[in-house]
Amino acid sequence: MIKKVFATLALVASASFAQWDLYPVPQDVNGSVKVSTGMKLFREFSNMPAKESHDSHYGVSFRYIFNKSLELSIEGLGVSLYKAGGLFDPDAEMDVSLSAPVLEARYQVIPMLSVFAEVGLPFWEPSRFQYDYNAELGVQFGKVYENPNIISKFGVAAKGYIDYDMAELMALGEVGFNLIDNRLNLLAGASIARNWALEESDDYEIAKFSGAAWLGLEAIFNKNVSLVGNFTAGFGKFKHENSFSGHVNASVQFNF
Repeated sequence: MIKKVFATLALVASASFAQWDLYPVPQDVNGSVKVSTGMKLFREFSNMPAKESHDSHYGVSFRYIFNKSLELSIEGLGVSLYKAGGLFDPDAEMDVSLSAPVLEARYQVIPMLSVFAEVGLPFWEPSRFQYDYNAELGVQFGKVYENPNIISKFGVAAKGYIDYDMAELMALGEVGFNLIDNRLNLLAGASIARNWALEESDDYEIAKFSGAAWLGLEAIFNKNVSLVGNFTAGFGKFKHENSFSGHVNASVQFNF
């Protein structure tokens, strides 16, 4: 049976961690460009032998901020690569596909509270609209400290997700720890989600519960350039077995 695992991503930016970040809309920049990449390290099931494969994505995201409160963005423009048998299998073919971008609007209601809405659409394959659309609504609470001591920033969020065959409620949060003069931060975060299948199928099973935890480093070179890298470990609870996954992600952000 093919398994469909929703154990994050944080993030990454991954489109699972679709909102730009967990922190307030920036007040000192007009917008940003983010270039990101991510790769699956492993995915295993408790009752099945692991099958080696390669999954990776490469994308670019853009956002613009109006009146220091309204952020509009398009995230995840790029390509995804998949190769059964692993990256170095000479007999397997690499499957290359365009990623479906996510459109987001986020509004800063008060200094520490924002709300957001997102929609993901398969623009490159209009025939897939009825299968590949998704939407999210959520609320965020967080703060970035100008003169941090130990904690440089924190953010939490709650959101709901829906597509044609599943719905999800997720809570997630991240804390940044100041390591070197707010130029190098240790990032630690976690998420937990409850998932519901909207359409039953014999071809796949959706995890009823999923979660993830991640650790990363953020290097802030100046106001305009920063670099983030992290490792995410994910978990999914199925009816008769569990799944485990690991991903590594990196991104560089340019503000203007």
